Amino acid sequence: MGDVNSRIYASKEELINYEDISRAPARLRWMQLTSSVFELTAGEHSFGSLQFQGSRAIGTAADGKWNFDLGGFLQKRIKIRELKTLRDVGSIALGGADAGVLVDPGGSARLSTLVWSQRQRAWTSEYDWLIRFQPGGESSADLFKFQYDVELDNSIRNLRELSLLILIGWYALALTRRNR
Repeated sequence: MGDVNSRIYASKEELINYEDISRAPARLRWMQLTSSVFELTAGEHSFGSLQFQGSRAIGTAADGKWNFDLGGFLQKRIKIRELKTLRDVGSIALGGADAGVLVDPGGSARLSTLVWSQRQRAWTSEYDWLIRFQPGGESSADLFKFQYDVELDNSIRNLRELSLLILIGWYALALTRRNR
């Protein structure tokens, strides 16, 4: 499967029952557990994880498990595959005219009112952010860990794709940092 951390975490992950993201508080935190594993938490509650394997990652939440893969040379695009069914569910371009738009495999926009903004570190509507990622850390020990707070606007709570959007946003941010 990969390095020792990946094998340890994969066996641990099977025991984790992630909580429903729609019941999460308005502020969550992505915490770095190892160099390749991150967990989405709020206090003692766990809502998901992202485990890197090179430039690929597996994102897990209560409502699903997805594989994220960065492809393309001049036009970078994140490809998204649902692991339970092994079907492609969409992609998102990180540059170009359609940058930030989540599209289905046929190329149609899945959520036409939401756009990922790498510069703003947020999923935005035409008026304001709906899911925002802010650098976070509570102590001097946290300074050397890559972690962000995630803020959720109440209007997005019942969106079916909420977990997927949070995982994609974190994948894009973490991948950018890993490729520096």
